[in-house]
Formats: sequence, structure tokens, C-alpha cells
Amino acid sequence: MFRKIVGVTMAAAFAAMASSGLLMLFSESMAFQFRVHPVHKVFAVVMVAAGLCHLFLNRAALRTYLKERGPLIAGVALVLVMAAGYIAGFTRTLDEDLGKTLDEIAKQVDGD
Repeated sequence: MFRKIVGVTMAAAFAAMASSGLLMLFSESMAFQFRVHPVHKVFAVVMVAAGLCHLFLNRAALRTYLKERGPLIAGVALVLVMAAGYIAGFTRTLDEDLGKTLDEIAKQVDGD
């Protein structure tokens, strides 16, 4: 039963993350993005929790998959792309005053 709940939760979280992410990606309105962002954040947490459960429940199969060269190379490549994205984002220069202004706007919109 737990495995089934995890599977359904993963599917629902994926649908929410994918739809909200695409809506934010293709919307040019920051106001719209702020409206959709809470859905994206909440279901990101749900997806991480369900994903960790999924990995635990399927750890034996994953170990078997990673013994083959193709899946191993694909996994390593995706981890490297993710790391490059984080490095590019964290090393990107951002005007400190602009960053503080954006943080203040975000707090006002989120109601903090």
C-alpha cells in the first residue's frame, strides 16, 4: 500500500511541478509568477519526500540499472549538468542592491 501511495504522490507532485514550472517559464508577468510560485514550492517539498521514498523502495533495481554502462553514463551526465547549472547560478554576478530590492518585493508578495 505504501508503494502505491508513493507512486500516486510522485505523479501528482510531478504534474504540479511541471505545470507550475512551465507556466512560470513561459509567462512574462512577474506578478503571475509570484501567484504560481507557492504551488511550485509546496509541491517541490512533496516531490522531494516522495522521491526519497521512491529511491528507498527501488534501491535494489537502481543498483542493478547502474551496473550497466549506458544508464550509469546517463546518470553521471545528468548530475554533471545539474552541478554546472548550480555553479553557473551561484557564481553569476548580481547587483546587491537589486537583490535586496527583489527580496523585499518577494516578502511583500508572500505576506511575510
